Amino acid sequence: RNQLQLTHLIEDLLSFARLDAGKLVVRHEQVRLAPVLEGVTAALAIDLDSKGIIYRAEITDPTLVALGDADRLHQVLVNLVTNALKATSPGDRIDMTCVGVGDGVVIRVRDTGTGIPSEKLEAIFTPFVQVGRALNQPREGAGLGLAISRGLVEAMGGTLTAESILGEESTFTVRLGTTSAAPIDSRAGLIRSAELGA
Repeated sequence: RNQLQLTHLIEDLLSFARLDAGKLVVRHEQVRLAPVLEGVTAALAIDLDSKGIIYRAEITDPTLVALGDADRLHQVLVNLVTNALKATSPGDRIDMTCVGVGDGVVIRVRDTGTGIPSEKLEAIFTPFVQVGRALNQPREGAGLGLAISRGLVEAMGGTLTAESILGEESTFTVRLGTTSAAPIDSRAGLIRSAELGA
């Protein structure tokens, strides 16, 4: 588990550096979503089981595709589920659902954890920000996962947003298109988040 956490941290640091420099390559191709969701479940199965989390991944149509980068989307969803793990306790739930909506797809990661204060819902996408971090309650990671995730999703032409009820639940929503769209500057999400957190 420690090796996986270190690997994820290194991947996040490298991705952040490349995103910030505008040098991260993000493909724009048709991605089958069912295998991506299965890969995320497999990658985090040990952590989910060891923490006693009730986990469900569901896709309404196994043939659903989205325009994007399969590897980067996997990275985004791993970050979102890992983030949910940090906010949950044994017996809590994490649900990942994928549905087709109009000319796009929506992937939601919902947890029944601690929730996020409404005034922090944008700040959490700022690099190096971790809500609730304290010296006596250290949290894993460098606070880059959500900033990177938003940058990657926007580079694929989509959006990443968050909703939460403090003390009850949080939901992160990824929206991607299924047809060609002009890619967004890979640094856009990081720059905007940094400005909001200033």
